[in-house]
Formats: sequence, C-alpha cells, structure tokens
Amino acid sequence: MKRRTLILIFFLGLILIGYFFMTPNDSVDNLDNHSGLLTQKQKEIIFNQIKLYPNNTQMAISIIKGDSCIYYGAIRKNDTVSEIDNKYSLFEIGSVTKVFTATLLADFIVDSTLTLDRYINDDLDFELNNNIKISYKELANHTSGLPGKPSDLFFSAIKSPLNPYKFYTTDKLEKYLKDKLEISSTDGTKYKYSNLGVGILGYVLCRIAQTDYETLLNERIFCKYGLTNTTSIREKIGDKLVAGLGPFGNKTPNWDLASLEACGGLISSTNDLTKFIQAQFDTNNPELALTRKSTFVKENKNEVGLGWSILKDKSDNNWYFKNGGTGGYRCATIFDTENKTGIIILTNISIGHRKSDRIDEFCYQLMRTINTS
Repeated sequence: MKRRTLILIFFLGLILIGYFFMTPNDSVDNLDNHSGLLTQKQKEIIFNQIKLYPNNTQMAISIIKGDSCIYYGAIRKNDTVSEIDNKYSLFEIGSVTKVFTATLLADFIVDSTLTLDRYINDDLDFELNNNIKISYKELANHTSGLPGKPSDLFFSAIKSPLNPYKFYTTDKLEKYLKDKLEISSTDGTKYKYSNLGVGILGYVLCRIAQTDYETLLNERIFCKYGLTNTTSIREKIGDKLVAGLGPFGNKTPNWDLASLEACGGLISSTNDLTKFIQAQFDTNNPELALTRKSTFVKENKNEVGLGWSILKDKSDNNWYFKNGGTGGYRCATIFDTENKTGIIILTNISIGHRKSDRIDEFCYQLMRTINTS
C-alpha cells in the first residue's frame, strides 16, 4: 500500500511539473498588425492574454461595430505569438450553444406554438419522476432546480472520460427523466446553472417538431441568418476544425454531447457568430429580441434572459454575455444593442486549463476598448 502511495505521488508530481512547464509566460510578440486593424491597446491585450497559454493555442477574434467588423487571429507557436487568418476556422463553442437552443424556444413562442410558462409535461408522452413539473422558461433561464448534470452521467462518462457525454443516449436520458429526475426547488425562484436543463429543452423542442436538433437549427436559425459553417455534426466540416488542447496543452478528443447536444454541442466560426450577433441589432428579428428580455434577477442583481446573461456597463447599458467551454475549447461573446458593438472570442484552450476563466475578462477588456473609443 505504501508503494502504491509513493507511485501515485510520483505521477502526480509529474503532472504538476507538466502543468506549469507547458504553459510558460515568456513568449515573443510577433503580432505585427501590418494591416492596422487593431489599436495598440487591443494588440497588447491580445498578446498579454495568449501568452498565458500553451504552444499551439489559437484565438479567433471578432470586433464588431454596427454592420462592420474586424476579424483578427493569433496563434502561439514555438513560444512566438503571430497573426493567423482564422475567421473561417471552426471551434467547439460549448455552452454558447445554449443561446441557439433558447433562440429556438423563442421562435416557437413567436409563432404561437408554445408559451414560456407552459409545462414541458404537456408535450411529453410519459410522466416525469414524482410528477415533477417544469416550465420552458425555467429550463431556458436555469431556474428549474435541476442539477448541472444528470445524476447517472458518471456511469456513462467512465467509458470515455475525455469525452464524458458521448454515451449518454436518448434512451438513458428518457429513463433518467422517468425514474431518477430530482429538483432542488419547485417554484422557479432560485438560479442554478444546468447543462441538463437546456439539454432537456432541446430534446423536447425536437420532439414537438418531430425532427433532429441539426435540422431544427437549419430550418429556424442557420438559413435565416446565413450561418453556413455552424453545425452539431462534426463529420460535415472536414479539416476546418482547429484541434482542441487539453489542460496541459496536449491534443484532446472532441466532445460528443449525444442526447444533451442542445446544451453544448455546436461548432462554429467567428465569421458565422458575427452574423448572428449583428442580427441582434436588427429590430425586425422578434425571436432574438425575446431571448434578450429579462426573465429573472439573480442575487447579485445581474439579470438572465433566455440563454443570455444580462450585465450592466458603466453607462448602465445592457451587455448580453455568454461563454462556453469543452475539454479542448473555451470561448466568450458579448454585445451591446444600444451601441451596436460586440466581441467574439473562440479559442482551443481547455475549460480545464487553470487560466481558462480569464477568457471572460479578456472579452470584457476588448469590449471596453470599443465602447469607450
């Protein structure tokens, strides 16, 4: 037993050494910005951020101003940070997928198929465990009381720990809903972020439409806004997908979200997401406006729409924000409909990297450079 402990300590030590030595801070700035796209401040912010991450890290960035935008890419290779044209490159966008699922819900509401306060129970042909009732609004704004993940996900995840949702099939989700579903609150007055909740939302919407998630997105969102490179089907995209990096900078498997794909299964580019954000500035898109409408106020006074978090800038304008992450990717997007500005950041940084959370602040920093200029 003592020998096993020593072996375990030895390997943990190796992991920790790799953890710190594979993410060095010393790097060469080769961001020439020869096209004069960025301000000096923006260039410094990008360099100071990407140098925190391993070699082969990429960042695809869109800086939106009304109908125009600046696409900018950066890559860290051989400890040198250089420019790269990656506006059409594809990245997993993780939980930014939830915004698209919420937009589907909003579209169902706009065409009078559903109402926000309707219970999903009315659209299922089986009863939820303990006759639990959950509304569409509660799924979309994380007030359902559902846990973050299904309690039985572990038994599927052990088959593929680097791709933990892969074997969580529709049959398993339905069995969970019928036999194991539990909620921590029943009155929709407590915020509790839930991947499971939005996964269920997508599952029910597909049942109503009698089609699959990809088809539903194509029919109601992708075609309308010209999103030609956004998909939930990895096999469709060829070699345009940037390789995801694990917590220590090693290549890592992509995630398959299976029955919960509506909570985090999309792949996209800054070019496509820019079109989607710019569509938010158009008042003729009622389903997008509905997703930005406040549905809940959290204890910290921040508000929640459908999919979007609603933050306040120094001028008390609303900033609509959503981030995402998977085993090999981390992203963030934010926009302001009043000033018609926005930032999109896609990276191949693992959500497990110790500094992955800094992508959110990076996004805010860039947003401040365009809203104060």
